[in-house]
Amino acid sequence: MRVTYTIDKNTVLEEVKRLTSYGGSRKKGEEDSYERMSATDSDAAQLEQFWKAACSAATEKLMHYARDIESGVEGDNPCYKVVMEMPSLYDTNLNATIEDSLQNFFVNMIASKWYKITSPDDEAKYAADALGFMVDVERKIYHRKRPSRHSND
Repeated sequence: MRVTYTIDKNTVLEEVKRLTSYGGSRKKGEEDSYERMSATDSDAAQLEQFWKAACSAATEKLMHYARDIESGVEGDNPCYKVVMEMPSLYDTNLNATIEDSLQNFFVNMIASKWYKITSPDDEAKYAADALGFMVDVERKIYHRKRPSRHSND
């Protein structure tokens, strides 16, 4: 059974900008924290590098079932798209939550890389969150439905 997960790059980067902006505004005791910590449109080249690193990390974790992986464009939106060949007992009810966790992995991984430069004290928290989201993705991908018997009535 083929399953496709698509992560929209623009959505991820907007969430990273929102997250880093909020983090910068909440930092106590540092007058320039908002300007230093907030990712903006002018940081696009650096964020692009972090996007590629997140794509590579996701690919490493998903390649067991992956049949096709693209980091390209879907419609007008740049995205990361992975087509997986899943076993027959894979639970398709988990597709939406897997895609959500995968998106959160991207956001937190990029944020952790951003904070490594702008606020090293905050980097480990976001790296740990990214790891947690990927563990969640892997756990759900390897989860199987119980086989059921069909009666011939």
